[in-house]
Amino acid sequence: MREIGTLADADAARTLADYLLTLRIETRLEEQPEGWVVWVCDEDRVPQARQEFAEFTREPRDPRFRRAARAGHEIRLREIEEDEDYRERLAEFREQMAEKPPPANQRVVTFALLAVAVAVTLLTNFGDPNNPYAALFLIASGKEGAQLSQVARGEVWRLVTPIFVHFNAMHLLFNCICVSVLGGQVERAQGSARLLWLVALFAVLSNLAQFYLGHPYEPQGGLVWERLPRFGGLSGVAYGLFGYVWMKTRFEPELGLQLSPGTVIIMMVWFFACLTGLLGAIANAAHAAGLALGLAVGAGPHLWESLRGR
Repeated sequence: MREIGTLADADAARTLADYLLTLRIETRLEEQPEGWVVWVCDEDRVPQARQEFAEFTREPRDPRFRRAARAGHEIRLREIEEDEDYRERLAEFREQMAEKPPPANQRVVTFALLAVAVAVTLLTNFGDPNNPYAALFLIASGKEGAQLSQVARGEVWRLVTPIFVHFNAMHLLFNCICVSVLGGQVERAQGSARLLWLVALFAVLSNLAQFYLGHPYEPQGGLVWERLPRFGGLSGVAYGLFGYVWMKTRFEPELGLQLSPGTVIIMMVWFFACLTGLLGAIANAAHAAGLALGLAVGAGPHLWESLRGR
């Protein structure tokens, strides 16, 4: 902080401080025997603040200072209200953290998702195309090809159920770990209903994105995109929850959601590794759609409030 001058009158000092706040110059006032000392918090704004201080001392009754000071006073009141609201939410969060750990039944949706994924994967023999049950869970059966005609006829569950089909043990294990960690946090912090609609949203949109974008392949005529209805897994939901929790830890830390830097690195490295094609046929469109949607849903309320505030 830098001192830019002293004013004898407390009202004049507050008026100047409020005026400088409208210029996004944060100040502190300190009472001394000789008057009120004005300190500027940001070193880079000191030259401008000193110029404004000099103009204010020459014409303290200039109407522009009074008008701007009223606006600055309103800004300060709003900041105080926001700070008090944040402190209240933080205190509530600390009280919740001091209580007993939430019982397992508060993660009923998380456990149900994992149980259904394991059961369906085993029932379909890891998505074996010759298994009679596999076609019931995929977004379109082999007979329908790359169409949504079965969904149009009322089999709307196909928009969701591909998330339960996994094609090998590692695929199932990785997705179950991700959903257990991320989904469990969301369910504990925000309830089962919130997790349920998030999973449904991420599942439907990531499945549709994968169905319509498909996989690239390169026949003799050049690179083309092919719709492959045989895809599945919780990866799109996992990346949706990852993006959602990532944004909530940044914009709503009082929720208590946690995401370590190591987890962020692992998820993003895996995301880009899958894009290389070296790991085989991966549902990259589902990954990308889930991640983008999770980031949007997680940060959306904060960005909307910021735009309204402006």
